[in-house]
Parts: sequence; C-alpha cells; structure tokens
Amino acid sequence: MSADEAEERKPKIVWSTLPLIERPLTSVGVVILLALLLTGVYFWFHSFYWVIMAAIMLFFSLSAYFVPTCYELHDEHIVIKRFMTTQTKKWADFKKVYRDKNGAFLSPFDSPNRLENFRGVFLRIPKQRDDVFRFLQLRVAASQAGAAPNAGPPDEENSDGPGSEGAV
Repeated sequence: MSADEAEERKPKIVWSTLPLIERPLTSVGVVILLALLLTGVYFWFHSFYWVIMAAIMLFFSLSAYFVPTCYELHDEHIVIKRFMTTQTKKWADFKKVYRDKNGAFLSPFDSPNRLENFRGVFLRIPKQRDDVFRFLQLRVAASQAGAAPNAGPPDEENSDGPGSEGAV
C-alpha cells in the first residue's frame, strides 16, 4: 500500500460522543429511574435472576446512551461505530442534511418523508463543531451533483451560519 492510498483511507474528521458524560443531570435521572425499575422487578418477581435479565435487556436497549459512539467522516463514506456494530454508508445514499441542537440528520430523501426516521442517520455532534456541518454539507451536495468531492469549505453564501437550524 502506497503512502497516497494510506492517506486516502484515513478519515478526514473523527469524533466520539458519550451522552452519559455529556449530559450529567439527565444521566443522574436515567440511573435513578433504572434503579427504581430494577427494584420494582425484584419486588414483582422476588428473584435476582429476573433483575439481572432486565438489567441486561435495558443495557442493550440503551447502549447508545451508556457506550461511546465513534464517527469517522471519509471522502467517500461515513463510518459509525457503536456498541458491537459498525455501520458504513456512502455519501451518495444521502440527499439532504438537517441540523438541530444535538447534531445532524442525514436523510436519503429530497423532501420530508415519513420514512426518513427509519432510513436516515442521526449524528450526535458536540457543540462548537461547525467544521463537521460544513463537511457534511459539502459531501452530500457533491454526491448529489455527481462531482468529485472537494476538500475545501463550501461557499460562504450557501452555508448557514452557526446556530442556524433547519435544512442545510
């Protein structure tokens, strides 16, 4: 493998999120609620077996909250590494980027659709990461135009300013 190929495989932007640490007040509430729920399971069944089973099921269902998620943005695709799974999507699969206060949603549809929530991908992006939004805009727009992606930032007149919400 040449140095150029190795550089091409290297992600352009990498970050990870862990909501358990990023939202401490919510995390305290979640832990208290889970403790109450598991206590209720014990009093209902009078068996630690069912408490352990409930704890395992809750952990797996809430793993996105308790285990870090790593995001890698490459020139041709995005990689999302979650607990026990890795998801890879090409930029050509997405047609629109929506921005909200917690991150960005990549939609496979041109206009709002009821299937967006099932077919799209939500990226939790830390605050003050406008470079990630610019990169997402650039890649999705380039894949739709059929042009080769450009590593530079998008035109200022086409990009939304920091703090703006809605479709990008």
